[in-house]
Amino acid sequence: MLILSIIRLYIQYLNMPEQPFEPMILLSEDGSLDQSSRFLQIGRTDYIRILLLLLQTKIVQTILSLLKYYGRMAFTNYFGQTAFILPFGRMVHFISNLTYVQTLYVCLAIYAIQILFSVIWLKYFRMRPLEWIWRIITYWHTVPLRKPVIQEKHVQNHGSL
Repeated sequence: MLILSIIRLYIQYLNMPEQPFEPMILLSEDGSLDQSSRFLQIGRTDYIRILLLLLQTKIVQTILSLLKYYGRMAFTNYFGQTAFILPFGRMVHFISNLTYVQTLYVCLAIYAIQILFSVIWLKYFRMRPLEWIWRIITYWHTVPLRKPVIQEKHVQNHGSL
């Protein structure tokens, strides 16, 4: 089952259109599918099938556990994606010059940066950056941002008497 799904996804990759397309299946006047529609029609359920099979493995579960940090910072990451794309896209003029695969690489890079930032941020701070600013605006006073430092007590065990 997994091998067939991977083969179908490869076939879908081979049918990927070169130009952007509408996310709907369209029929031509003669009843045939255009290139974009073939791309959308192939492998719709294969993504779900592969995902369900992979989610049962320990490695994938461990990798996906990092998403909990990304999810806890959803508001900040949502605006962070825009902060990455708009200025950087205008700087290097890539908004209209990217293929689908290049767009995927840009999105994965931004995603990886945001996951790393989320893990590091939540290690040291109790609130997310934009959520903290939102709370200050709402309550009109600052709230502590840093997590309290917990110092370990060194207990000496002298044994029983």
